[in-house]
Amino acid sequence: MDPELAKAVAKARQEGRDDAVCSLCSPREIASGMPEFMERFMIRHVVAGPSLMRLANTVTRKLTQWLAEHHYLEASDQEALADSVQRAGPLLPKVVAMCDRLANWVDQLTPVRAADIVATEGHFRVDGVTAEGWKISHMASDFHGVIAVPPQWLDPEQVGWKVSGVVARQGDQLQWVEIWNIYP
Repeated sequence: MDPELAKAVAKARQEGRDDAVCSLCSPREIASGMPEFMERFMIRHVVAGPSLMRLANTVTRKLTQWLAEHHYLEASDQEALADSVQRAGPLLPKVVAMCDRLANWVDQLTPVRAADIVATEGHFRVDGVTAEGWKISHMASDFHGVIAVPPQWLDPEQVGWKVSGVVARQGDQLQWVEIWNIYP
């Protein structure tokens, strides 16, 4: 979304206008924000269970069809948007559940001693899945390695996921310190 438009929407919401997005954004602008809505907003801002996450996929897919039927989207844009929604939608419940499980598991780990670690905070990409856990890399630095994830939770479909949190390095071992969010 255009930064100026985003400011106008935020201001309208602060003024109590629940229709801010629909009244200020064109259908094309709404469509352009749908991938971010599915991949970030639903995970970070919507407190919901798996059924609502699945419903968001259905509603977003139907909105994409409606936008195309009413000529707000070109066929190629509809196809790209539908692919994005199709990819992200089914993953939402899995990602949210994994984030909850992993955060609870991390809370039960033996705390790392601050004097013994080098901690890195931020966004990490899952580059691979091994028997030991995830191969991760920090998205803004060269920090990388394999970090433990319980084996029963590992799935090759997790490659490409992004995890926000804090990772500690003790020698050549990585350990989660905090998990904030996981994104497909």
